[in-house]
Amino acid sequence: MRRLFQLLIVLGLALGLGAGFFLHYRVLLTGKALNHSLKDFFDNSLTLQDIRLSREGRLRLSGLKGTYRSQEGAIPIEAMEIASREPLTELLKGGTVHFDFQGVRPRESLLEGIRGEARVRIFPEWHLELRADILSLELRDLAALSPENLTGSSGTLKGVLTAVTDARADPIFGLVLNVFEPGGSIQARFFDAITPYLPQTQAQTRVKAIASSDRMVAYRNAHLNIGLISPQEMKIFLHILIPEYNLDLNINVQVRVDKNNAFLELAQLMGLAQIKAATP
Repeated sequence: MRRLFQLLIVLGLALGLGAGFFLHYRVLLTGKALNHSLKDFFDNSLTLQDIRLSREGRLRLSGLKGTYRSQEGAIPIEAMEIASREPLTELLKGGTVHFDFQGVRPRESLLEGIRGEARVRIFPEWHLELRADILSLELRDLAALSPENLTGSSGTLKGVLTAVTDARADPIFGLVLNVFEPGGSIQARFFDAITPYLPQTQAQTRVKAIASSDRMVAYRNAHLNIGLISPQEMKIFLHILIPEYNLDLNINVQVRVDKNNAFLELAQLMGLAQIKAATP
């Protein structure tokens, strides 16, 4: 009986020390795991303020911060909260876990940013669905992603991003962005990038005239729609209304992508990824 009592004391001390170690280091360890999985986008800059795991196994992360790195620049961002609706043990049972997130935005922004949900299944075959509602983002707060084109730009972005990737099915991706009236302003050099996609019309002449100037150009509204129309092809539609030049610009472009790296190629096209994936 004495030996059993001693064993229980030892086990109790071990569990207590283990729990203390976990509570002290859980933020550090989770931060390292996040940095490892998202290193192409955040370059080991992610930190966490707090992480909590309920008795049922539901996860809640708060105070996530990091520096998002694109091909042309970097921008500090934050996420107010990421939380699972179901216990994480559901993943081991072949179930789906929903993660809700909110307050994703540039760190100095005063706007609502992005909120949404992700549905994750990892067993027996992985599946991921993402919907991100862009409630409000200020274009000037994103200037660091593309300083040459966005510095000094303005306009409140709203929209939605959807993505589905699966072990068996082809990927699905959609991004819709709007800037509603009164619009904002953008660098004239931005139009250099779209001039090659315009037909030889009067509109192309006006766009070239805009692109050749070295100033900000006011626009009344804008719309961008990007989506995969097949595993190897995506479609981009851009609309922008520029009253000063009496220009109502509408552009449709189709771009081929590698099926195996479709999401990363989309991110690279928009300047959102820093490291190119290796070709299989």
